[in-house]
Order: sequence, then structure tokens, then C-alpha cells
Amino acid sequence: MIEELHVRSADAAAVAESDPDRAPTIAMTEILQVPEESVAGLRRTPMWAPMAALTPTWVRELRVIDTLGPDVTRYAPVTAETLFLFGGRIARHHVEATAALRAVLPATRLVEFPGHAHVAHVTGPKQVAEAIAGFATTG
Repeated sequence: MIEELHVRSADAAAVAESDPDRAPTIAMTEILQVPEESVAGLRRTPMWAPMAALTPTWVRELRVIDTLGPDVTRYAPVTAETLFLFGGRIARHHVEATAALRAVLPATRLVEFPGHAHVAHVTGPKQVAEAIAGFATTG
């Protein structure tokens, strides 16, 4: 069973209080289960401030996602080849969601980035770019 991602009241409160550091930290550590040391590393990058500024958007997105429920059979009509990318240190619910989607989609590829969390595009950008380029060129 796929675990639903619920917007916690702490997330919403941090957004309501316009706390630019607490809200993304809560989301990354508690929802995405990114290790604290990775979050600390992200805080030191130029992408932290723009990402934090988007927090109200992802809170709204998670609320909409929650309304969909865990049934992924609605995606069965998608016939385009689909590439799934994830870090080897991602939250269990991401692994389960990926497996569930791959079970209903007819053409998928999976690339895992061992040792990386949800932010493999930051911690291993070359590997992620190579995976996407390989998918795009071999179709």
C-alpha cells in the first residue's frame, strides 16, 4: 500500500508564519526523509532561498495530492515510456510509489542513484543529467 503524503499542521503553520527556513526543513526531513546533514548542505547552497520561497506552493500541491488517494490505476492509460529516477536513500513511500506506478505503466525505466537521497539532482547532478540524456537519446 502506498503511504499518502499528508501536509502536517507544522508545515502549514511554518508557511503561515512565513518562516523561510523551518517549513522546507520540516518537509525535507519529515516528509521526504532527507537526512539532516543533506538538508544542512542544501542550506549552504544558492538554491535554498528560492526553494524555500516555493514552500507555499508545495504545501498546496501536497494537499491536492492527498485528495487523489493511493490508487495509481488511473495512470494505466499512459503509454509513453517513463523514466523513474531516485536516490538509494529515499523514503520508503517513494520506493513504494515508484513500484506501484511501474506495475501499471507499460513502459518504464528505473535509474537509482546509490548513496543519494531525494535531492540527487543536487548531490549528483552529473549522474542525473547522464541518466536523463541516455533516456532521451535512446527513447
